[in-house]
Amino acid sequence: MSNKKLSTVSLGTFIGMTIALAASIRNIPDVAAAGWPMFLYMAISTFLFALPICLI
Repeated sequence: MSNKKLSTVSLGTFIGMTIALAASIRNIPDVAAAGWPMFLYMAISTFLFALPICLI
């Protein structure tokens, strides 16, 4: 067995990367059209996407 250290992505980092993907510059017009509820929708979808992956 080799003693290689595996680097892992923490839950916070993974959620941050997912939010960055969902809230990219291209999506700003959609966010502006939907208003403040869009931030809640993005947070819920990020949580529902990240939770099952983090539990693997």
